[in-house]
Amino acid sequence: MLAIDQLVRDYGDPYEEARVCRRDCALFDFSFVHRARVSGKNALLGMESFQPRELRNMAIGQIRYSVKTDQQKRVRSDLTLWRVAADSLEVMSGCREDIEELLSLAAAGFEVDDLSADTAIITIQGPNSLDELGRYMDTDALRALQYFGFVDSQINGTPCVIGRLGYSGEQGFEILIDQSSKARLWDVLAEEIAPAGFAALDILRIEAGFFLFTNECRIQPSVTELGLSQLLGLVNDIPEIRFTGFKAESDANPILWQPSTSCINRPAGSAIAVTSACYSPHLGSTIGLGFVAAGQAREPVIDPDNEFHSIELLATPVYDPDKRIPRLPWRPGAR
Repeated sequence: MLAIDQLVRDYGDPYEEARVCRRDCALFDFSFVHRARVSGKNALLGMESFQPRELRNMAIGQIRYSVKTDQQKRVRSDLTLWRVAADSLEVMSGCREDIEELLSLAAAGFEVDDLSADTAIITIQGPNSLDELGRYMDTDALRALQYFGFVDSQINGTPCVIGRLGYSGEQGFEILIDQSSKARLWDVLAEEIAPAGFAALDILRIEAGFFLFTNECRIQPSVTELGLSQLLGLVNDIPEIRFTGFKAESDANPILWQPSTSCINRPAGSAIAVTSACYSPHLGSTIGLGFVAAGQAREPVIDPDNEFHSIELLATPVYDPDKRIPRLPWRPGAR
């Protein structure tokens, strides 16, 4: 399994890699993500006690997004949950601590198998993802696949599980394969699909307003403070802060800016606590994510660290505010 400190930052030009993903498609290595299978008669009950979403009404072949909270109900990380059978589902998390906690909870009727070491995850993101996969497989099942659905399949003869989701805000797929097949399949796909690194992925996810647990969760937000209560079907608590996007001026125009300390102070008054920022080639400006006091007026906003100036808060992500793009039906012959 690829460790998070082994991630490829870029393949030469992260801005161009982000542009290619938006206009065509790009190939990313997500093998740092951890994977576990939960099975047995109490698998769904066990997972409902582990995370906040209801799961018993999930269909087989469906994926659900969720979060992991600590004992104080602060969000630690986010998860995807894949229902593979009536009494079995799989958990994907970028946070190793989630899988370790799940393993510690296994009990009678609730078994947990850590599949991380044997799993590689390759993702293809962008409007031409389906067409590119058509070079290597029959894509009829993929064309019919709903957003946040998955199927068993083969790519170029390699058995895999393909889910329609991604971290870029674009149409795309995550591909789960055995670790032993990764190098061969990556080389085949990379002949036609441009590889992209984690710097480009950070640009894309900031544009799309997606949080990264190593950045945004440093401030220990609640589900409501991250704006996820409605999505997760939870009752709103009373927030102290709220998650926001922003546009700003910056002397550095960073490829990626993140706090240099492990802990971030909660904002008060007119301050913003910036958790992620980048220069967006799509928008031609510095943008970012962060938190402001829940009752704060939109402007003026001040960065206490003086990294960002002329800050304009954006109530929704600046790219595809309604998050419609990943749900759009595939266009025939997108090229």
